[in-house]
Amino acid sequence: NLANGISVSVTGLLLSGAQSGNYSLTSPSLTANITQATPTVTVTGGTFTYDTTAHAATATAVGVDGHTAVNGSFSYTYTPPGTSTAPTNAGTYSVSASFTSTDPNYANTSGSGSITINKAAPTFQGLAVSQSITYGTASIGVNGKLNAGSGIVPSGTATVTIDSAP
Repeated sequence: NLANGISVSVTGLLLSGAQSGNYSLTSPSLTANITQATPTVTVTGGTFTYDTTAHAATATAVGVDGHTAVNGSFSYTYTPPGTSTAPTNAGTYSVSASFTSTDPNYANTSGSGSITINKAAPTFQGLAVSQSITYGTASIGVNGKLNAGSGIVPSGTATVTIDSAP
């Protein structure tokens, strides 16, 4: 455990050789300081498709054996925008995870990762032309549903361009 001035015992000292009888060994008096170890922090982000939900990173902190979890807490910063709010919009985000150890044998540290949210691919469903199209018509009304996946219905206006028929 973390401490300063810990007594260290040395055992098993031997002298050998032709002149060893001319010397006597005395065990040295030693002390050691045990300082905090730095845990290994692993940040897991991931790749997602836009679905209006926040996609948060997760992190773990393990001790010097590489397996045992170190107790403590994480705070996350997502960039952009540089806040603790997990991203929802399409884009690539850097994640910094700051670890605060509650184990006195381990120091505070941080780790980094990334999150990518890909754009959703919307589809049109149930398109129906509300009128006949006369040659040379610049625009017409089209009824239907724009679906962006996972039940998302985007707002706004969609423009449909109709190429000439062969």
